[in-house]
Amino acid sequence: GDDAWKSYRHRAQTDLYFLASAVLGYGQLVPMTPGAHALLCKFVARQTGVPALDTAKYRKIELARGWGKSTIVTRAYAMQRLLRDPTTAILIANEKEQTAVDFLAEIKGQFETNQFLRALFPELIPADFKDTTWSATRIILNRPNPRPEPSIAVIGVGGTVTGAHPDCIIVDDAISRAAMENARAGSWDIMHQVNRWLHQLVPLLNPNAKPFPEIIAIGTRWWYGDCYEHLEEHFGYGERPTKYVLRLKLPSGEVQQIMCYRVGDLAVFRRPAIEDGKSAF
Repeated sequence: GDDAWKSYRHRAQTDLYFLASAVLGYGQLVPMTPGAHALLCKFVARQTGVPALDTAKYRKIELARGWGKSTIVTRAYAMQRLLRDPTTAILIANEKEQTAVDFLAEIKGQFETNQFLRALFPELIPADFKDTTWSATRIILNRPNPRPEPSIAVIGVGGTVTGAHPDCIIVDDAISRAAMENARAGSWDIMHQVNRWLHQLVPLLNPNAKPFPEIIAIGTRWWYGDCYEHLEEHFGYGERPTKYVLRLKLPSGEVQQIMCYRVGDLAVFRRPAIEDGKSAF
């Protein structure tokens, strides 16, 4: 309850880079660096300072494999939303339900054993995990007000959700290499099925979510015309993208510039694996 506790608590709620790297301990594991992850965290947390990007209901993040996007978005951002508002309901989806279950297992482990996190937010931690919903596919943290949706639930792409309206849906790697190989061979059945399923997510959202309902799709592009391209066409409404440059002064003194854009209701963050002839992460 002292000033230091309040400061760390506020920073965890408002600084995604700090939460992921220092509180949750992912800084060394990913590993996280300002050059690779600081602007990504600002985009994810809606703190770019560009209203067109920060107010988009639908967002897409395209990064190479190994960047730590699942760690920062699917795990850390989902947790940060709950730290800010314990009444929030989040749905995490992955091409394979088991992978989504693994994401939730990591999140559960943080709430169960991370002493720094538990000390900063003791009011969220159930006194006995056996007395709340704490399963492989859904969890409920302590809440000031009850609601039918769990704090976090998981699903496999193509799965059905009934009777629940989450505030935020995170779609992490909706398609796999197998779907891409099928498309290259001329069979687009899997891709079309995923696209139709993505359309069905919008009606699932809680229309009264604060500040607004959101869908975040993160992944790696596999093939022309894949579901990530389809998302841009579907939520872009045929509009021309408006580009914005995000700038950040790095510890080295260099000013980093990353191009993002908004098309229709979709904000897009995309970085290639190689920038200026060297690895970007």
